[in-house]
Amino acid sequence: MKYSKVLVPVVDASSSKEALSIACALTKSDKGLIYILNVIPVSRNKPLNADLGEDSTHSEAILEEMANFCRQAGVEARTDLLQAREVGSAIVEESVDKAVDLVILSLHHKMRFGEFCFGDVMPYVMQHSPCPVLLFHHNMALSEGEMHT
Repeated sequence: MKYSKVLVPVVDASSSKEALSIACALTKSDKGLIYILNVIPVSRNKPLNADLGEDSTHSEAILEEMANFCRQAGVEARTDLLQAREVGSAIVEESVDKAVDLVILSLHHKMRFGEFCFGDVMPYVMQHSPCPVLLFHHNMALSEGEMHT
């Protein structure tokens, strides 16, 4: 299957680079395009266009770092920073607006009541995405163990 446009929502630099590596591998041969998205959730007690100061600055730095990572891999990348009430619906809307072929979600290690938890975003995107969704689970315990060997 060809993936000419891939959407990769990012939260932080560490696990996002691995998800972007996958996106680069899938799009490079066809000179595809990667859309890198960061969504800042805005609480309901603030206006949607509220100035989020430090959050925005931090997100812009992450997006720039991720775009440079893709460019170094020889893949074109575009970045978007959004503020939204619900992160999952913002990701789905972007996938529709950009008419992407694939969404790659980096699943962060979350525990709730001692059990692994998918959170709210991933199930929403899986249920509502108009295109395939690839989940990338960054296993922190494995990575830390590999670093010490």
